[in-house]
Amino acid sequence: MSLWSDLLIEPMRNANGDTLVAIQRFKIAVTTGEVSGLENIIVSSVNRIRQAEEKIVAGVEIKLIGELLTLAQYGAGSIGKSISTIVGIPKSASQLEAIFIAKFLIEIVLRRDDYQGLFPSELLRLHGINRSELNDDSARPVLAAIVKRAEESVVQLPRLNAENVNRETALFLTNERKLLKKRLHRLTINPLMKGTIELNSWDRWQTTVITRLRKATYA
Repeated sequence: MSLWSDLLIEPMRNANGDTLVAIQRFKIAVTTGEVSGLENIIVSSVNRIRQAEEKIVAGVEIKLIGELLTLAQYGAGSIGKSISTIVGIPKSASQLEAIFIAKFLIEIVLRRDDYQGLFPSELLRLHGINRSELNDDSARPVLAAIVKRAEESVVQLPRLNAENVNRETALFLTNERKLLKKRLHRLTINPLMKGTIELNSWDRWQTTVITRLRKATYA
């Protein structure tokens, strides 16, 4: 279940102590279905994520853009909601849902060789290409459309107030937004990119400094 696990890399990298343990338990639940001892709200999210995974594993080919967005909401959106509970900012659940939905859409573009079936048939037909041609230059408008959907899911997000969160949570949220912006920027320039786009040590150093000096808001 690497697609969902990969969405948890950044939260785990920035967590420690009880928060890290909770995220690890959540990851295990998503992977195995073992939910004993978890809060009901997280159990509900795990069930939705596993439903989304079952659809992917079954090899279902997405027909409509709306189907892809529903799948993203069920899987990635549920991850964002659970993370908001785990890190203690449930009032920011909608923002984190949107961030993780955007991350999911970006991931399928970067890893399109593994997830060809998730590209909507209606979008492929519109631009006259097949799933086997997603690495061709002719696929550029299809990939750009998915990247645009990712951008639209977060463009209207309000700035998150950080006055009442600890530095660990502030750093996690700032890194998530910074990573998302970096990926969107790179893919907007060249939607044919593949592989990984991650924060480097300089990015993380900047984030740490910003978090310490300006903890009141997130970029």
